[in-house]
Amino acid sequence: MKTWAWVALVALLIAAAPTAGAVESEEGRNKAVVLKMIELVNAHQAERLGEVFDGDFVDHGPSAGAGLEGLKKGLALMHGAFPDQHFAVEDLVAEGDKVTIRGTLGATFTGSPLFGVPATGKRAEWLTLMTFRLVDGKIVERWTNADTWGMLQQIGVLPSAEWDMSALVLDTPEETKQQRKNKKAARRLVEEVWIGRKLDSVEKFFAEGGGLAGGVPAGGGSILNPGVIRMVGSAVFEAFPDFEASIDFIIAEGDNVVLRISETGTHRADYMGVPPSNKKVSWSDTFFLTFRDGKIVEAWMQADTMGLMRQVGGFKPLATGQGPAARMAGMTPAERNKAVFMRFIDEFWNQRKFEIADEIIAPEHFSSSLPMLPQGPEGMKLIAGIVAGSIFPDLQRRVIEVFATEDMVGAIWENSGTHEGVYMNVPGTGKKVKWLELGVVKMKDGKFVESWYRPDEVGLLKELVPDQLEWLHF
Repeated sequence: MKTWAWVALVALLIAAAPTAGAVESEEGRNKAVVLKMIELVNAHQAERLGEVFDGDFVDHGPSAGAGLEGLKKGLALMHGAFPDQHFAVEDLVAEGDKVTIRGTLGATFTGSPLFGVPATGKRAEWLTLMTFRLVDGKIVERWTNADTWGMLQQIGVLPSAEWDMSALVLDTPEETKQQRKNKKAARRLVEEVWIGRKLDSVEKFFAEGGGLAGGVPAGGGSILNPGVIRMVGSAVFEAFPDFEASIDFIIAEGDNVVLRISETGTHRADYMGVPPSNKKVSWSDTFFLTFRDGKIVEAWMQADTMGLMRQVGGFKPLATGQGPAARMAGMTPAERNKAVFMRFIDEFWNQRKFEIADEIIAPEHFSSSLPMLPQGPEGMKLIAGIVAGSIFPDLQRRVIEVFATEDMVGAIWENSGTHEGVYMNVPGTGKKVKWLELGVVKMKDGKFVESWYRPDEVGLLKELVPDQLEWLHF
C-alpha cells in the first residue's frame, strides 16, 4: 500500500477513536459538577454558583421556592455565622441524572448572631445528605436533609436533649435465605418497617453488627444497633398516630443506596419534649445505606428535624431565655432600635409588662402627641394603664411594618380591642374594634427620648358611633 494510503488510514482510525471525554459516563460528569459546587461553597464563592446551577433551579431544602438567589442568601447567612464552614464529602453516589452526597459540615460559631444568640465560639459538626438532579451539566433540583437541629444544640443556640439509651440492647440479626438486590432490599426496609410500622422486623435487614450510624441520636455518634430505628420509630408513631409516608426516589451505586421519603402526621402526643400541638405537619427523611451480601452494614438517616419542630412549635432558641442585652449583641444600631421598639409593642403593650418602661424609656422622654403626660417612664406607664387598663382592657397591637435608622424608628401597627371605657367622650360600647396607628420614635443609647403617635381616630369613631358620623365620607 502506498505511503499516502497508510497515512489516510491511520488518520481515519484516529478520527474514529473515542476521546476520553466522549467515553466519560453521564454519572461521572454529574459527579464532577457537584464536586465543583462543593468547592465553590467551601471557598465562599457564591457569586460563581451560576456556573453549576441552572437558572430555573428548584430547591426542596432550606431555601425552598427561592431558587438560586435564595440559596445564595442562605449561604451568606451561614458563612456570616460560621466563617470557617467547610463541607467534607464522605460518599458520592450517582445513578442516571441524580447524584447524592453524604458529608459532614464542620464550623465554628464565631461570626454574626443566629436567632438572636451571639457567637459562642463553639465548634459543631453535623451530617448532611443532599441529592441533586442535573440536566446538560447543570444542577436543576436539590433535596436536602441536614442535622441543623443537632448543630444548633452543639453551638449553644438550642438546649441539648439526650436520648434515652436504655432502650438499646444488643440484637442478634435474623438471618434471611433470600438475597435481594440492594435497591429492592432498601425499598422493603422502608415500606415494611417505616411505612408499615413493623418495627420488630428491622433486624432482618441488617448484617450482624450493622446498624444505624450518624445523625441520630446522641449528636452524630455511631450506634451500631437496629434498636435505634425501633426507638425513633416508636416515638414518631406515638406522637403522630396518623403517620403516613411515601418514597420520593431511590438511587444506587455500588454498595450504596439512597432513599428520600416524605412524611405527614398530626401531632397528638409529646415529641422531643414538645407537648401536642394538634397540627397537621409534614417533613422528610433521607436514608443512606451501605450493603454487603444483601444486608445493611452501615446506615445513616437524617430527618428534617428543624422543619418539623418549627411546625409543631418546638423551635425555641436559648436566646429567648437570655437578657435583651445578650440578644442584641452584634446587631447594627438600626437593628437594635428595631428590637427595642418590638419589645415596646410585644412586652410593654401586649404582655402588659409595664415595668420594662424603666429599661426602654429615657428619663427625659417626651411625647409631642401627649404633652400633658409626665416625662420619662412614668408618663408611658400612666397612659398604658388608662388605654389598656380601662378603655380597651384586651388591647393587642400587631406590627405591620417597622423601619429604623441609627437614631429613629418608624412603624405602622394595627390595634384591636373591646371598647369598655370612655374614649373621646364616647362611653363604652362593648364593640370589638380595629384601627391603624402610626408612630415615630427618636432613640438614644437604646432608649426612647421623644415620640410622636397618630392613631386613625376617625376610623375608630366610625366603628364606635357610626350613626353620629354620617358626615364623614372619607
